[in-house]
Amino acid sequence: MGQSTRNISKIGCGMVSAMGQSTRNISHIAVNACLYPLCAIHGKAVTTIEGIGSTKTKLHAVQERLAQTHGSQCGFCSPGMVMSMYTLLRNNPKPSTDEVLSAMEETCVDVLDIDQS
Repeated sequence: MGQSTRNISKIGCGMVSAMGQSTRNISHIAVNACLYPLCAIHGKAVTTIEGIGSTKTKLHAVQERLAQTHGSQCGFCSPGMVMSMYTLLRNNPKPSTDEVLSAMEETCVDVLDIDQS
């Protein structure tokens, strides 16, 4: 088996973007690559964790904050958390706490310990 030439963390989550037919607005949705059908991305832009920043170029602010606050999880969950937050911020640059919690709800729920009291 040949060695991969790509330097990616894990095959995992990303963001799919599409322009609305009537509104001409671009919408962004966070997706789990393992659950999102390949045919569903036809004609859409796909952004992965490698596309928003890296240690070789510059980390995105979401990646930087996750690292600074020791918020990382496993190699699958961390990219998913970053992409969920990145997608939320692309759609809403000033989200409420409830919107943040909702965005993170689908990302490795079993490992997140979020106190909502």
